[in-house]
Amino acid sequence: MLEINRSYDYNERYTRGNSGVNGQPSLICRCEIVVGQGSFTGRFVPFGTGSVDGTDGSISLGVEGLTTALTLLDKAEITYQPS
Repeated sequence: MLEINRSYDYNERYTRGNSGVNGQPSLICRCEIVVGQGSFTGRFVPFGTGSVDGTDGSISLGVEGLTTALTLLDKAEITYQPS
């Protein structure tokens, strides 16, 4: 899993008034890794968000309401290479 965020990343749903300095909540991405079948490269895919103020550590499924938070990374990949 991968969590990314940028402070002051406001949009119409996550305004300064309802999200403080945080703006949009953190974007949570995941990639399932295949082990035992040689080398593997996988791409992280967005699937949820953290809490808007980061206080509870929970993940909410879905990315509804996010805009520019979805463009913070062009792509994120992970590579597994057996030894």
